[in-house]
Amino acid sequence: MSSYLFVPGNNPGMVQSAQVFGASGIIYDLEDAVSIKDKDSARDLLKEYLKTTMFENVYIRINDIFELGKEEINTFDHLAISGYVVPKASVNVMNEVKKYTNKLLIPIIETPEAVLTMKEIGEFENVSGMLLGGEDLATNIDVVRTEDDIELLYARHKLVMVCAYLGVDSIDTPFTDTDNDETLEESVKYSKAIGMSARSSIHPNQIPIINEIYKPTLEEIEFATKVIKAAEINDSGVFSVDGKMVDLPVIIRAKNILKKVKDYAKV
Repeated sequence: MSSYLFVPGNNPGMVQSAQVFGASGIIYDLEDAVSIKDKDSARDLLKEYLKTTMFENVYIRINDIFELGKEEINTFDHLAISGYVVPKASVNVMNEVKKYTNKLLIPIIETPEAVLTMKEIGEFENVSGMLLGGEDLATNIDVVRTEDDIELLYARHKLVMVCAYLGVDSIDTPFTDTDNDETLEESVKYSKAIGMSARSSIHPNQIPIINEIYKPTLEEIEFATKVIKAAEINDSGVFSVDGKMVDLPVIIRAKNILKKVKDYAKV
């Protein structure tokens, strides 16, 4: 999973075409992308569409679990979706969500409380990843989002470490300037470089850029293939490939790269 596309749940055209854009995962949004007056119609539209459609890696971003969220889970839980993206995640919120579903959960880390209790939130059963909510987090700490996202530095790096420890996906916040591909590329490269598993997006035109950056390079694939082949015939703990020392961490990384190649082939 390298890319997640947020799709407004009240846009029939986007709802029906979301799967053609090549995102690894689709997040149908019933929260921020839908106005209060359209909440019911968006839920009904999405329910009717998903009743006759089956795709992998489809999530519903519900509303506040103490308001509309409970009803939304009751509406979608019997359908063939992967799970739910949980806004304003906290230990209290996750405890409530777990009362109504056993599907996969992606809590959004978008409050100071969530940043400080990230590990506890991620330890809930069926959490498959955690997503950084940059816009809301910036608002909640009373700062303005900047192009280089310096204000998100601590939260980003903590998310990477906590998710790596828990063995779940770390999903970076969307890049909100949809007309700035050059800076998007720089931002996604940064996400990958610090260890983020994936990047989320609010516009389908961003998906090819995200996928291309996260896709293993030809050089990475060739080296990983050599490492795995050498490991199969080498009994020693440490050996050399192309003049580079190879030990267990390098072998594990090589296996991860080749797994990503297989995953991309399915997209």
